[in-house]
Amino acid sequence: MSLYLSDPLMPQIKQVSIQSMDHLGLVAALLKKYKIAQRIDLMLPIKLDKRTKSTYGQRICALILNGLGFTNATLYMTPDFFKDKPIEALIAPGLCADDMNEDALGRCLDKLNQHGTTRLFSQLAFEIIQEHGLLSTSHHLDSTSLALFGEYNGDWKHAPIPKQGYSKDHRPDLKQVVVNLITNGPAGLPIYYESYDGNAADKTIFHDSIAYMRNFIEELNNSEDMLWVADSALYNTNKLQNANVNWLTRVPATLNIVKQNSAKSDDAFEWCELDNGYRYAKINDEDKDSPNENWVLYSSEQGKARQLKTLEKKIDNAHQALTRALKKVSGTLYACEHDARQALKNTAKKAKYHQVVEREIEAQWGYEKRGRPKPEDKKLKGYRVIADIVENAEAIAQAKHPLGRFVLATNKTSLTPAQMLKEYKQQSQVENGFRFMKDKSFQSNRIYLQNPQRIDALLMVMSLSLLVYNLGQYELRARLTKEDETLPNQLGHPTQSPTLRWVFQMLRGISYVDLGTQGIGVANISEREEKIIRLFGKEALDIYQLS
Repeated sequence: MSLYLSDPLMPQIKQVSIQSMDHLGLVAALLKKYKIAQRIDLMLPIKLDKRTKSTYGQRICALILNGLGFTNATLYMTPDFFKDKPIEALIAPGLCADDMNEDALGRCLDKLNQHGTTRLFSQLAFEIIQEHGLLSTSHHLDSTSLALFGEYNGDWKHAPIPKQGYSKDHRPDLKQVVVNLITNGPAGLPIYYESYDGNAADKTIFHDSIAYMRNFIEELNNSEDMLWVADSALYNTNKLQNANVNWLTRVPATLNIVKQNSAKSDDAFEWCELDNGYRYAKINDEDKDSPNENWVLYSSEQGKARQLKTLEKKIDNAHQALTRALKKVSGTLYACEHDARQALKNTAKKAKYHQVVEREIEAQWGYEKRGRPKPEDKKLKGYRVIADIVENAEAIAQAKHPLGRFVLATNKTSLTPAQMLKEYKQQSQVENGFRFMKDKSFQSNRIYLQNPQRIDALLMVMSLSLLVYNLGQYELRARLTKEDETLPNQLGHPTQSPTLRWVFQMLRGISYVDLGTQGIGVANISEREEKIIRLFGKEALDIYQLS
């Protein structure tokens, strides 16, 4: 419903309250559809008192609404976020922004940590993924580091300790914590979350995660179909052979078997073609760590093209550096020809993709006296070396051989090379999840919390936001496909696979209007916005007051 200043109702209304709804009604609809608050309240029951009228589930929903609001505000600034939002319509009747104050949210985060963030998250996520039939037989593991600003002093019991470690954010100067996720199913839903100290190693935490999930989900203990997929950090011969699970991993490029196969020319293999520019060649049994595993060498044309650009840049940088070094050598006078050649030789040793070819060694003469020196005063001042730089064709050819190549290994020998590649490429789901969590809108690196345990709890809420987001995006795309409908993408072209974030942006400007005694309405819903809201079902229709 749209209101204008000329509306005849306006003189009769003493006070009009207009609040921003935008896309938050869709987020609230998803939270209600998947019963996020109810599920959490069953696990974290609370006795309401004078301090607050909200449950733990409602407070976590408030944090998720803030996070998926993409407002570039830190998650724990929730009270400010709700000052101009219709919190009663979004969460529950009777609530106001002050009910989500810092004290209430802090106690909620403390409760999450006490209960166990990993246990709560896995239980909630697994319930939802089972109810909606989205559980698949493949689990994808990965970790990332979140760089943090601040000192973070305090009691670190039951909490990740911010430390300096291998920084995937390329900020080795900052402390960090490590977050480990496991995703599952066609929607790429996270079903496992855990945070670790900033110096935790993937080679350890990946196997710990697998052990935890197998114990947590009873059905997995005797399942022969489940497959655990991860990058090369999972590869540990002893741990993999003793894990008693099916696994698929990329083999570390540092292993001799990978180096040797990557360094060979294309003619050394019998390649089999796959789709999308991939091909593969099987690795001989005698080269493997175990004969009961499938090891396959893959080559990607797209990967090779990307890596070739990087190599060409390296070669160009190396040429520039060598030119500078050679200029310094050529500008130096040496006492004898041997010293000049030795200096040139030392410079040439550092050249990886080029060769330094001596052109000549030139004797330099000059006068030591000032004024008008006599010919007999001319002295030999030293020797200068002159050389040229040429490309090392053989070295460059050797550097090109490994481009676009990688080795995958699995103990599930029933998988074909094509299936192995398809499963491994699904790792992009968890990687996309980390990009979502690191979005600047979350301000995840500016977690200034006095209580260290709350960092862990807040990171779990971010993972829960990812779960809700991926659920919403997957079901929206599925409904568009089922109903043969489309939405415009950023360029205005019809698509059945829009990102949920773009859909959220299309709902900007929708307002929640309280007309006092005249009732409540939602303004600025166009035909396009109404179509989007209807795609999200009854919960969204109720929140936006559409019949």
